[in-house]
Amino acid sequence: MNPFRKSLSLRLLGIFILIALITIFLIMHLFSRGIGSQWKNNIQPHLIQYLSYVHNDVGSPPNHDNALALSERLPVNIYIYRGKTLEYSTNGKPLDHQSIHFIATANNRKREKPPRDGVPRFKLPLDHTFGGREGTSYLRVMQNEHTLYYELQRRNRHSRLGNQAVWLVVAIGGILLGSYFIIRRQLSPIKEIKQGVSLMSQGNLQHRIPIKGKDDLAQLGDSINNMAERMDNMLDAKRQLLIAISHELRSPLARSRIASEMLPDSVNKQRIADDLQEMDKLIHEIMESERLQHHTDLHYQLIDLEALLIDVINSDSDAVELNINTDHFMMEADDARIRIMLRNLINNALQHGRKDQTEKIIVSLDKLEEEAILSVTDHGPGIDAEHIEKLGEPFYRPDDSRTRSTGGFGMGLTLAKRIVDTHGGNLTIDSQTTEPSGTTVTVRIPVKRAH
Repeated sequence: MNPFRKSLSLRLLGIFILIALITIFLIMHLFSRGIGSQWKNNIQPHLIQYLSYVHNDVGSPPNHDNALALSERLPVNIYIYRGKTLEYSTNGKPLDHQSIHFIATANNRKREKPPRDGVPRFKLPLDHTFGGREGTSYLRVMQNEHTLYYELQRRNRHSRLGNQAVWLVVAIGGILLGSYFIIRRQLSPIKEIKQGVSLMSQGNLQHRIPIKGKDDLAQLGDSINNMAERMDNMLDAKRQLLIAISHELRSPLARSRIASEMLPDSVNKQRIADDLQEMDKLIHEIMESERLQHHTDLHYQLIDLEALLIDVINSDSDAVELNINTDHFMMEADDARIRIMLRNLINNALQHGRKDQTEKIIVSLDKLEEEAILSVTDHGPGIDAEHIEKLGEPFYRPDDSRTRSTGGFGMGLTLAKRIVDTHGGNLTIDSQTTEPSGTTVTVRIPVKRAH
């Protein structure tokens, strides 16, 4: 994946680089235009005048000794041609004067406009022409049968430019690297805010984002902390109210059960007894689910999961096939809560996962490294994919078959999932609606308690 799409720091740095490049381009463009104007109006006439003075010192006809003396004192090479033949050069080399582009200067034109500032310009004689090649300036002077070329030398130009370019690259690299770390440090609270929001969205509303400073990001983190605190207080109030209501319902429920026992035996009496039993079970599951909300109501001890599993399915041994695929082991867990979780999963499979009473559900126990793996598999009609993610929600019914007539109110799987979560494990559901149809609930719980 492109790192610029993931990192805000890199995107900001890229924006700064783009702005810097555009700014540099504009400055260089304006600077080059200004330099060009200064060259034409101020620098070039002085350079031409300087070379004219040198030419006067060479003499007429040209004196070789004077030319050599001038070349040794000044950064100028002098070439003296008689016709097309090189007569003398101060560096002992000929000049490729055919490749030099000589032009008439503004001061050498016959119809010269008056200077704008009123200061008279130096006028180049008609037998003088100025030219250049690859950054080197030349003056050509026609003198009777001689033609003299004056070359302004630029010593170590490329080496100086090379060193400057290296230092420029190093400096720019250092500036960009420093800028990146500064930007990253300034935006570091975003990472902490992202992690905090992720934990809160997973249900950990007690987590608080660390606040550093008083800038906009600190204010954002503080606002999120306040929101999480208010949500946690509201949910806690809801849990306390739900537990209180469930507890209060047990008194009239107990009185109703006693009163029903005094009724004469009949079909209606049995229905009332069944309804009261279901209500009592529902109240118990609601209270258990809410107590486990903060993961603080567990009583850890060493339990024999294999023996516990055999004890749970003992009453339904004719309808359950047990597969133990691991050696005997002990695990740290809450015995009562694990028992509730196993009973709910097995009862759910027995009620909804059998096409007829002769089919058996399969309960398997494995151990992989430090995890106990329990799976409950049935061969029922299966569950559509769009319903699987919502099966852990309280009272959720994926279809009309999950009604009171089948003995389910939708809290059993919710409570089982919450018990698994409080033990630091996870519960997954895989289902297939096409033949061979069926559903498998897999539970993975750490063998040792996480401290």
